[in-house]
Amino acid sequence: MTPARTSRPGWTARLLLLALCVALMLAPQIRAFPVPQADLVIDKATFSLADGQDERVALPHIWPRSAGYGPTQARYELDFTLGDTPQDPVYITVPAVRHHLAGTINGRELIAVGVIETWLDPSGGTARRFRVQEGALKVGVNRIVLTLERRHGAVSGYLSTLYVGGTQMVVRDHWSRAFGTERIRAAAHAMHLVVVIALVTLWSGRRRDPAFGWLLLLSAANFVVAVPNETNLPPAFAFLKPYFVFALPAFSFMAIGLSMAVTGMPVPRWVRVSVLGMPLALVLVAAATGGPRPLLAFTSAAISICAQFTAGFITTRAYLRQGGWEVGLLAIPFFLTAWYGLRDIGVATGIVDGGFLFSGFVRPLTMLIVLVLLMRRLTFSLDEIDRANETLRERLSEREAELAALHEKERQRTAQLVREQERQRLMHDLHDGLSGHLVSIIALSERHEADREQIERAAREALNDLRLVINSLDIGDRDLPLALASFRERLERQLRRMGVQLSWSMENLPEVSGLTPAHALSILRLLQEAVTNALKHGPATRIAIRGEAGDDGAALLVVENDGRNTFGDGKGHGLDNMRRRAERLGGHVKLTPTHAGMRFTFTLPAALPEAAA
Repeated sequence: MTPARTSRPGWTARLLLLALCVALMLAPQIRAFPVPQADLVIDKATFSLADGQDERVALPHIWPRSAGYGPTQARYELDFTLGDTPQDPVYITVPAVRHHLAGTINGRELIAVGVIETWLDPSGGTARRFRVQEGALKVGVNRIVLTLERRHGAVSGYLSTLYVGGTQMVVRDHWSRAFGTERIRAAAHAMHLVVVIALVTLWSGRRRDPAFGWLLLLSAANFVVAVPNETNLPPAFAFLKPYFVFALPAFSFMAIGLSMAVTGMPVPRWVRVSVLGMPLALVLVAAATGGPRPLLAFTSAAISICAQFTAGFITTRAYLRQGGWEVGLLAIPFFLTAWYGLRDIGVATGIVDGGFLFSGFVRPLTMLIVLVLLMRRLTFSLDEIDRANETLRERLSEREAELAALHEKERQRTAQLVREQERQRLMHDLHDGLSGHLVSIIALSERHEADREQIERAAREALNDLRLVINSLDIGDRDLPLALASFRERLERQLRRMGVQLSWSMENLPEVSGLTPAHALSILRLLQEAVTNALKHGPATRIAIRGEAGDDGAALLVVENDGRNTFGDGKGHGLDNMRRRAERLGGHVKLTPTHAGMRFTFTLPAALPEAAA
């Protein structure tokens, strides 16, 4: 997934991106939680930690460092006074609390409202609301006893100010309900799963692109670890919770790999090795020292924060040098993760005041930016494909035009070559045929007693043959009717001088393709020879020539005469020569007697062969 090359960003774009990143970093300090509109505010409590001494504390309250590491329980006792017993339901709102909270009022259990800790681990901070059971309150002093239990880790406990009120407080307190419900985390997990599925689909089709591989690896690994880490595991698997902190460096080195792949940089081998090597080393050290310890957890978090800052600097540098707002946008979750990681360390150790750990809330923003990045990359890829297709279409049109021009030139050259070959063949045919007639004329004229009639007949045969050749020179494909029309015109004049009646009909003759001058000459010579035989051996006084349709689209040329209807001693009067000429055209001839004379049938195929002698 090579980055889109765009113009370098201007100062306005740089400042807007910087302002957005800084605003998100400082949002927890700038934007305070809205205070519920309660009837009673409780901001003092008596605090005791793990059966220690009681001390009076102000709310909000953070556990002291003496809470140490591992499972711990703290107790808060809060007193408030009522002048009369309320008639409406009473609720107690805790806007921010870390770890598992339960409580009683005047010895009766407080009922948690609107919270199911399936998708939410309260150790990162949550909001709680309790409903006071009917009859639990009394006029005068009422005592609330809250138990805050840390089940694992080193995150200090936190308890905010308590607000007591009726139904109106519950309806207006949207902020606490948003942080106290499991829906926001469930929605984040669902969104994360959708992103992972989309990345699997994209990676399966773009395996050669390393950026999609790193995106898939980071999102899938984060999903696999985040779901059990941010939810309440069954008791049998609860011991795994402290070890999840050692997975943080893996995600951060994946972020480095992703930032380098997205910006077109080669990912070094040490980054790939650190993805598994660093968490594995921390787990082995923890196992060798008797389990997770605060120092190891701090080391894992510090490595992760440094790696996230590194990924942010890589993408920021690429954004400033190459452009591409999606690359700059990708730097925001890297910087936010690192910044909130630092803040959460301070909150967890009690150095920074705050009820919530915000690192977990960066994950939905990261997934959103990843989706934007994917859509941007897909749009860029589709634009590239469209431009490539348009270029290919233009080049293809150019090549088609060039090929069409070359094809036309080649067709013209081939047609000219074929026509030239046909002319050469016709010239040879003319030479051979006309030479024979001229030799006969010369031989007859040199006789002592020359037969004028024979000389005239030989000269006319030579002239007819010459005319057949000349008229065949310009005959093209499917021009058989034109060649036959020219033949009819000459034949009518010839037969009229001889007193022979001609009947002609070509209306039913089907179309014949592949006609060349040589084909036309052969066909006309066959007809001429059939007419000559009818005049010579008939002798005929009436000749009928017609065209008919035969089987399989064949064309039939039929010549009928009223001459003699028996074969002479010549066995067909040169019929063998006519058969050979017809066979070279792909057809055949047949001579049959009729009751009035003879019928000559010449069958032509619908498509003539390429060459005919």
